[in-house]
Amino acid sequence: MNEKYLRELIVLSHMKPYKNIRVGTYEYESMAELIEDAQLPYMQVIDVLNDKRFKDWFFEKYLSSFDKFQKSVKI
Repeated sequence: MNEKYLRELIVLSHMKPYKNIRVGTYEYESMAELIEDAQLPYMQVIDVLNDKRFKDWFFEKYLSSFDKFQKSVKI
């Protein structure tokens, strides 16, 4: 995942959701693949990343450089 898309995901995760969506744990992998491949519209990414459990899981599993990046950027 390139750095530009990583920045976009971080910004999108802090935006107010259009709808409150809870992602079921059985959907985590498939939803993460859609986000990683940029196959979801931004509005849906915002909604999905506002599910705190999914967001934490996604950043921990798929964005290994997130901690390093977050420390270098004031959020």
